[in-house]
Amino acid sequence: MKKKKDPTKEVLLVGDLVRQYMATLGNQNKASVIYDKNNIYRIYVLNKYETTPITALTREELSLWQDDLWNLKNPKTGEYFTYKYLTKIRSTFNTFLSWVEERYQYPNNLKLVKKPQRRQPKKKMQFWTREQFDTFIAGVEDDPTYHALFTFMFFTGRRKGELFALTPADVHATSINFDKSLSRKTLNSDTYMITTTKEEKE
Repeated sequence: MKKKKDPTKEVLLVGDLVRQYMATLGNQNKASVIYDKNNIYRIYVLNKYETTPITALTREELSLWQDDLWNLKNPKTGEYFTYKYLTKIRSTFNTFLSWVEERYQYPNNLKLVKKPQRRQPKKKMQFWTREQFDTFIAGVEDDPTYHALFTFMFFTGRRKGELFALTPADVHATSINFDKSLSRKTLNSDTYMITTTKEEKE
């Protein structure tokens, strides 16, 4: 008689574990966050490790994965990905591996791999001066819609997603409620969704 396999002793595959992990995020993360994580795992993890046993993710293997990651270039620009984006990919993978370690006791060997140094100094955030904005807005002064849109964004410092999510009920005589944002990172066939943010007023 053939002995049945003990599922608790089977080595789990990375692809199956990623899907298990993603299924736990519904009540913990916004849809846009889940959307980003899905993309990162699909492009940078599952493309290589879909059918790989989790035990194969040794320190040496993950060092090679990180080396390959840091050598990738953006296909749209031909430039290396930014340090911020690469760090986000690594952090997302690390979070998953820590979840696996906690739930299944497989060690997270990525914690043993030193993160590379930044290639170039961090760029400072740039802002337009009033003179620069006046020069720009003069180019759309004949279009009242764009004139109002860009003027509103400049003087409130709000992102376009927060602006597009505004409703008449958010606008008051002396204040505007910014507690929503429009996102195109949806998990279904909808072209966009409205998500909540921390309630603020301007």
